[in-house]
Amino acid sequence: MLELFPIKTIEELERFENQLGQQTHFLHELASTFATYASDGTLGKSVNSVLRNLLTDQVAACFNFEGKQRSNTEKKKGFKMTSLWNLLKLALEKSGAKFSPALSDLTLKSKTSDWLKDAPKRRDWRSKSRPRSDEGREGRNTYSNSPEGAGLSNIGSEERRAITGWNPPRPRSDEGREGRSRYSNSPEGTGLSNIGSEKRQARTGWKATPPKA
Repeated sequence: MLELFPIKTIEELERFENQLGQQTHFLHELASTFATYASDGTLGKSVNSVLRNLLTDQVAACFNFEGKQRSNTEKKKGFKMTSLWNLLKLALEKSGAKFSPALSDLTLKSKTSDWLKDAPKRRDWRSKSRPRSDEGREGRNTYSNSPEGAGLSNIGSEERRAITGWNPPRPRSDEGREGRSRYSNSPEGTGLSNIGSEKRQARTGWKATPPKA
């Protein structure tokens, strides 16, 4: 049954529900497996970690927690009525992890609702981030994984990381930059260390820096 996860379509979810209905003991076995994705720390981080291994954003976007339809939005299914909700609760309980805030039906419902609410955003920016060719792939991936590319620049950094897994690249410091440039123009850097100094200077414009007294 583990091969179904993360669940990628509503049809796969229905198949899972049917299989689980016939063999309920699998729920506890699965919960023990998914408990490994939880850890001490913020409850939201563990909820996000377990949920993204249970179902994809494509499927999660079809749900809200209660199954209520808000005005001018597509009809949603109720996540609390699925076996995945029971599996999530059981997995977090079995993990034995210490959460902040403490695990309860109320706090778990709140964090699960938040994750489901953001599923359409995650789904959309992931689909936009797929490169059409190798050309410029690195640049597109860097932007598409950023808060701006995901349309999530107005929320806190910890929540952005929980939603996108994105960490901003650290800029290279100036320390050592001068040394690298100096080496690239040196005879060793240009592969001209075996010819006379006058020829080297004529070819590269490089002149050895006299040592400091």
